[in-house]
Order: sequence, then structure tokens, then C-alpha cells
Amino acid sequence: MRSPVFHIIAIAFLFTACNKTTLPDIPDSNDPVYYLRGEVSGNAFDINVGVSDATIEYGISDMNGIESYYGQITSESEDFDLRLDILRSELPNAGNSNSVMPAQPELMVHKPGAVQFRFGSCYQQADNLLIMNEEMQFELKNMVEFSEFGLYHITLKFTDYNLKTFDVPIHYGFEPQLLNPAFISNGTDSVCQLFPVVESAGNEWYVNDVLVSTDGYCAVAMEDGIHSVKRVAIDAQGNRAEKLTLIRFSQGKYLWQLEYVYSNPELESNYAKAVISFKKNGIWHKSSIVPSNAGSVLNITDAVVLSTGMTAADLLNHFGIAFDVDVMDESHEHSLSLGGVSGRMAVGLH
Repeated sequence: MRSPVFHIIAIAFLFTACNKTTLPDIPDSNDPVYYLRGEVSGNAFDINVGVSDATIEYGISDMNGIESYYGQITSESEDFDLRLDILRSELPNAGNSNSVMPAQPELMVHKPGAVQFRFGSCYQQADNLLIMNEEMQFELKNMVEFSEFGLYHITLKFTDYNLKTFDVPIHYGFEPQLLNPAFISNGTDSVCQLFPVVESAGNEWYVNDVLVSTDGYCAVAMEDGIHSVKRVAIDAQGNRAEKLTLIRFSQGKYLWQLEYVYSNPELESNYAKAVISFKKNGIWHKSSIVPSNAGSVLNITDAVVLSTGMTAADLLNHFGIAFDVDVMDESHEHSLSLGGVSGRMAVGLH
């Protein structure tokens, strides 16, 4: 069954916020600043940025809606194009810019899965749930399947409610864990009470996109109907994590809070993981769709954060890198082995 496409926040591998950099001053040793050496399925390569037409590009992009820091070394004359994406850490504000570059980032490998929508003890509500499919048509069902990790927006509506639609975010493979924004609710007499599952240094509570409280606990008047409720949890470093769901009242009584139940409750977090992509004959091959890459790591050494000198916000992280990885095209028909790869690369930070 095909995975539905639901208003993905941004197309995977959207090349945004990128910079092409000229080669800095070459050291006296005449060693290149950025380079990659190794083999592609037994064929050796030795690419040196600044030699012939080899260039490096770096910046901030996203993969299925999750921010990533990328670097890409390209040489058209050598038919070489290798890209590294490091997904952002769950808590990027840690007081240390090097925190965006773990010493041994694990490779992210997609796993298929599903999320089911439940309504507490109001089991019959699932019989009235409509979910928009990839053809932009609504189907009567209570589960959505995914083939790749990412942040997806799912559009819902209910047959026993008016024609209003609701967009709910699903962090498949990226549910917050270190800063937990989950909350529980109850209510009576048209008043909804909201409680954090885990307390945080700061909170923001939104009902139907309106900020209603910044306290740890929130009590808010709710009219009859289905309401969008969001909690933003904030830690002492300013990191933010959010949880959005739906809550329904009828005749002044609390009925349910929408729950998301994943098919794999042990699903790991994919923050700060890496993806290697290699273009061959004009087709991208990715490490993220090769099951044997699960658990493999990249070796990162001597990571240094530098300013490009353009503005104070233009930062890059350059580092030594070494890895062995298999990559495959999206048709799953052709694979390549990148072996004994080593060199020095950079990714953009801002």
C-alpha cells in the first residue's frame, strides 16, 4: 500500500539556504581544504575541491520536514556528486555550536509504520473520522501508513461535525523525547483543564491558534465543538517542543482528546542522524533506504565551527569524515557501495 502524501511541510532534499564557497587560502603544504577519497563499487575516486571543476556547497535544508545541515561536493568532469545531511539535534540550543555535529552520527534508515487515531473511551468517534488521502479525497478510516520518517501534516474531518477540517502534525520517527510536550486533559461545565505529562521551565498553551496561558497548568473555557489545542514546552536553554491535538466538548461536557498510537511503540528517535546521498548517471542513491545500514555510523573528527565572514550568522562546521556505506536508488533496483571513504567536508549551520 502506497504511503500517503499529506502536505509535507517541505519536499525532501529541498536545497535551501545554500552557499557555494570559493576555496580558502591553500596551506603551505598545498593540501586541499576539502576533499573526498575512496571507492564507488570498486572504482577509485580522489576529489579535491578547488582542483579542476570540483566545488563544495553547504547550507540548511530539510528532509521530509525535518531541518538538516548539509554539505555537498561535486565534480561534473568526474561524474561525482556526494551529499551529506545531518538532521538537527532534538535540543539544538545546548550552549555549544559543536553540538550539532556528533562524533559518530548514526545513519538514519527509514522503516515503514503507521499511526492510529483514537478517542479515549469514545470508541464510536473513530467511525466518523475522515482522513484526506494522496488524491486529496477524504476516506473513512482511522489509520495512516508511512514509508519514510518525517514530519507530516494530516488533514481530518468528522462526519458528525460540520465541514470544518483540521490539520494535525505527525512526527513519525521524530517524536520529542528529551523535552516532552505531551499533555492530558479533562473537563466539565464547559471548562477544559490541561496538564503537562512532564513539567518544563516554560509553557505556552494555544486553543484554536490563540495563546491562552503561559502557566504550567491551564484551565480554559471551551464552547461545544472540536478544538485544536497545542502545548509548547520550553527548557532553560530556549529549546522548544510542541504537541498539537484535538479536544471535543458537547453540551458543556468533555468528550475526548485525540490520541496518536504508533504501530511500533519502540520507534527510535532519528534526531542528529545522518544520510549519505550519491548521484550516479543523474540518479540519486541514498543510504536511508538500505536496511543493512541500520546501526552504522560515520566517524567525525576535528569538527570546527567557523564563520564564512559574510555575516555573523553565516556559520559552517568543517570536519574530517570516514565511512563505508551502501546507497540505493528510490526504485530499489540499483545499489552502490561507497567504501573506504575519507576526507574533509563542511555543512552549513545558518
